[in-house]
Amino acid sequence: MQKKSVLLLTAGGVIRCSEMMSQPMRDSQLLHLSRLLLLLEYLMKHLYDAPPALLEQVQWNLFSATSMVGDASDNKDGSRVASRIYCPWKEIEDNYRKYGPQDEFSMKPRFYSLTVAEVNNQDTPKLDGLACNFILGTPDKLKYPLLIDALIEILNVTSQCSSSMKRGEKLSFTGLCTIQYCFTICWRLLLLLPPSTPYMDRLSEPQDITYPPLLLHSLVWGPRSAYKTFTGWMKDCLVKQGMYTQYAETLLKNVAKAVNSLKYDVEVAKMCITTFHPQLQKSDSLVPKSNLPQLSDLYLLDAVIAKIQVLMDDGVSKPATESAESAKSNQTTDVSPSSNDLAQELLPHVLQLAETIIACSRSSLLYQMNESAEPVGKYSLQDFQVFKEILAISSSRCNKTSSLATALMALLPAGVRTVLEKWNDSGVADFPWNTYFNDVIPAESYVLAVINTHISSLSNYGSFSVNPSLKYLLHSLVTFIGEHITKCPEDSESRKRAVDVLVPLTLDACTEHLHDAVLHTLERVIGDPETDEHQKRVYYIVLEHTYYLLRSFTAQTATQYFVAVDEKVLLECIKFMETLLDKPAGRPALDQFFNQETGRDLVTVLLSVATPQGSLSTQYSTKVLHFFNKLFSTAEKTPGDGSLERLCGSLSRLATVEPSILQNWLRHVILGGTSPPPASLATPTTTLVPASPQQSESPASAATPTGGAAAPPPPPPPVAATGAVNGKSETGAQIASSESNSSSHSPTE
Repeated sequence: MQKKSVLLLTAGGVIRCSEMMSQPMRDSQLLHLSRLLLLLEYLMKHLYDAPPALLEQVQWNLFSATSMVGDASDNKDGSRVASRIYCPWKEIEDNYRKYGPQDEFSMKPRFYSLTVAEVNNQDTPKLDGLACNFILGTPDKLKYPLLIDALIEILNVTSQCSSSMKRGEKLSFTGLCTIQYCFTICWRLLLLLPPSTPYMDRLSEPQDITYPPLLLHSLVWGPRSAYKTFTGWMKDCLVKQGMYTQYAETLLKNVAKAVNSLKYDVEVAKMCITTFHPQLQKSDSLVPKSNLPQLSDLYLLDAVIAKIQVLMDDGVSKPATESAESAKSNQTTDVSPSSNDLAQELLPHVLQLAETIIACSRSSLLYQMNESAEPVGKYSLQDFQVFKEILAISSSRCNKTSSLATALMALLPAGVRTVLEKWNDSGVADFPWNTYFNDVIPAESYVLAVINTHISSLSNYGSFSVNPSLKYLLHSLVTFIGEHITKCPEDSESRKRAVDVLVPLTLDACTEHLHDAVLHTLERVIGDPETDEHQKRVYYIVLEHTYYLLRSFTAQTATQYFVAVDEKVLLECIKFMETLLDKPAGRPALDQFFNQETGRDLVTVLLSVATPQGSLSTQYSTKVLHFFNKLFSTAEKTPGDGSLERLCGSLSRLATVEPSILQNWLRHVILGGTSPPPASLATPTTTLVPASPQQSESPASAATPTGGAAAPPPPPPPVAATGAVNGKSETGAQIASSESNSSSHSPTE
């Protein structure tokens, strides 16, 4: 009975160790816990019959091994033989040798398995019969429900890499590998061990299951209660724990009825999203670093969405088993909602989650950029905001804005570009759920693959970041939206909101990996990218970000200095606005954006040349005036264009500007800042082309005095002389006159 004692003592040790999960743990503690779990797994499968392969390994390693640190050694005849034989945990071990400490004396392997054992979820778990009886049927020595609760608690080991875990020193790469090692062994154990009786009682009324690790466990064992592949074995295990056979059968039927429905899974998803969302701020703001989601949050959300994605297919939504048929026979009057109805019910929540994850992804990238800067942390909150606005319109995949994106990307610091390139180079592995269509429980197989993808990110990179998991989850959400948004009516709020969420993703440099999937969805919702409606939406979004940049750099109240970027960003923004005047979809976008109802107007852009920051750059002033020059000339060449007429007419609001601001602006555009006025002012004409550098060196300009105090600004040109030149507005002629005079004093771009 020594083996029985070892088994029960090992299980008891696991229970005691689970109490440490809420505290920071050292690498060595995590590794020892992993070894304990590995031993428990082995004992549960091979308590009395050791596999021959393991005996061969032990014999070779004890009596024939030549080294503890090498994989092979040379014989006298020159051939190479294995130093030791073992079953490496290949994924983690390979990554550890790649990124971990390069210590030639470290024992190999660091991460291993005792036997070659793949997780097989297509049949009942293969456990040692005596081990199963000992662990289930000896409540006087081991309380089995406590063991299951302890293993579920150990799933929280991923919180060890969370920023909320206060530890004296940063978690090493060895620690990251050990967390993955520990979680994976624990998760395999939970897939093997039968659920406890209190757990099944709780699962029959699943509304109370909100604890994330417990919910993750229920995603597997809840559905298994409805499939005859597992129900007989589960019933026997419940009976071994002391439950009456009839009660066990009834309990399994109640669990199957409670959790094996698409409606239940949709409710679980809505609950998870609602619980997760309040931790974060608005999606359009920078998410505080302390509020970024934990790895456990992300893989749970992804697993819940993955399960629903499978069940939305009518071919796999209901298990064709005796348990399911029995549960169905009890529902004589209830009519379950269709998958289409449930998809429409869930979509608003998925869209909300997608916005939150997008904000988290951008924020996480920005923090990473700040950490990679030299010196570390040199960027301010204003720089962060500017980076966010620039990245939002810098995708190289969007053809309509590629020139702007290329120009803006070149203006970003090298460290920022490096982080972004690394983010975009690490693609998202696409494994569609129908790969598992022929499995016993396709949803379970897909959920297990999703969880493994998230957990594998712990050792796939040299340092920990939630960025890979954010990418995986966002990819899943976009896929879900793409497959189900067309089920919503065309005038529905969900459809409109989906467009508002998806269109910006085609422009964002942080979501280039989603471009093809998003574009395919938008083509079905709002039409081809070449249509005017589609282009107008794209241009409108770009204008939102460029306008923010213009306002931020040229604030009236105070001079702002940005470490990150300079005035060249503003020049590219104005240049893009200028190109929109030549595009059929660009002019309506400008008109819609600079609408009085939106609180934005062109007068603000015009006045920005005389703000504290804008007045420091002659290039910026010239570029802005050149834009307005082109606006009026394009309006002349395109009579009857309502968008251009309204844009030109909006400048009449100059009359409502405060006199002091207007006087300062007139002084700047006429005198070129603090320089005195020229000897004579040019007469305003309808030729709205700024003076060339050669014109700036004209005799009149050369005769302009350069010393002494600045003279007071001359009055604006008489209205009567300019009011009806070729039907041009008074305001337009005055701006043209101002630009002509400003060009005589300031070098053009």
